[in-house]
Amino acid sequence: MKIKKLLILILIFGYFLTYFILESEFTNILPNSLLFLSNIKHITIVVPIFLFLILFKNRSIALILSTLLSIFSLYKPHLYNFDKCFNYTNNQKENVIKIGTFNLAGNSIPQSEIDKLIFVENLDIIAFQEVPVSFVNSKSFEYLNRYLAHSIYNQNKDGFWTQLTLSKFKLTKNKFLDPGDGFTTRDARITIESEIVINNRIVKILNNHLSIPFNRSSNCSGLNCLLSNYNQHDRYNQLNFLSKYIENKKGNYILIGDFKLSDQNYSYIKFSEKLIDTGICSAHLNYTWSNESFFPIIRLDYIFVKSENNKYLLPISSKTVNFGKSDHLGIVSELKIL
Repeated sequence: MKIKKLLILILIFGYFLTYFILESEFTNILPNSLLFLSNIKHITIVVPIFLFLILFKNRSIALILSTLLSIFSLYKPHLYNFDKCFNYTNNQKENVIKIGTFNLAGNSIPQSEIDKLIFVENLDIIAFQEVPVSFVNSKSFEYLNRYLAHSIYNQNKDGFWTQLTLSKFKLTKNKFLDPGDGFTTRDARITIESEIVINNRIVKILNNHLSIPFNRSSNCSGLNCLLSNYNQHDRYNQLNFLSKYIENKKGNYILIGDFKLSDQNYSYIKFSEKLIDTGICSAHLNYTWSNESFFPIIRLDYIFVKSENNKYLLPISSKTVNFGKSDHLGIVSELKIL
C-alpha cells in the first residue's frame, strides 16, 4: 500500500513538474509528444484529479483539492486584464467598429449566414481563412460584397484555400507577407496586410492563417498524425515573424485570424505579451475549436490589437459566433478608435 501511495505521489509530482515546464521558457526541452499536451493543459488536469481521488480515502478532501485544481487549470492571468478594455457609454459609440474572423474550412456560406453577419452582427470588417476560389466566384460573395464593398483576396495557383478580407472602409496599401514555411505552398499561408483610416487614424489589419503544428505527409492525416508527428517549429517561426514585423513599428495594428495556437501553449504567452487579446474583454472562454465535437475545447482563432502606449485602439468586447459548416467558431470583437 505504501509503495502504491509513493508511486501516486511521484506521478502527481511528475505531472506538476511537466505542467510548470510547459508554462516556462524551458518548454522546448520536452519531447514533441509532451509538447502536444501544452495545447490542452486545462484538460490534462483530470490526471492529478483522478490520482487525488485514489490517494485520499477522505472523499471530501479529494473533491476540494480536485475543485481547486479545476479552477486553477482555467485561470490565466494574461486573459483577465479587464483594465485594458474600453467601457463606453451610449454617447461614446462613435468610431466603434465590429470586426470578425471566420475560418471557412473550404466551405461556401449560405445567404442566411451572410445576413447574420451583416444584419445581426453588423460587421464592418470580416477576415476569412481557408477560402476556396468557388466562394469568391459565387453569388454569396457577390451579395456580401454589396455591403462590404472593399475586398482583397490572394488566389493560390495550386487551388489551396487562402485568405480574404472584406471591409466597409477602403482597403489601401494591400500587400501579401510571407510568414514562413508551412506544409502548404508559400502563397497559401500568406498574411494579407491592409490599411484603413478611421477617425483620422491609420489602422493596419493583418489577416493570418498559420500552420498546423505537425509534419504532414500523404500517409498521415487526422488526430493520429497530430499525435505522432507533432512539431510546432513552423508555427513558432511564423509567430516570430509576425512579432518582429510589428515590434518596432509605430501605429495601430489588428492581427486577426486562425493562428492554430492554443492559449495554453507557451508560444501564445510570448506572442501576445506586447499585444492585447480581445478575448480579455469577454466573460467566456472563447474556445473556437472543434465546432464538430460536443463542444469546443481550445482557442485557435483570435483578434489581437496593438496601439501606441495602448491609447488609440482598445478592445470593448469579444464573443464566439457559430456560422456555416466550418469546424471553427468565429470570433467577433468590438474595438474603439480614439
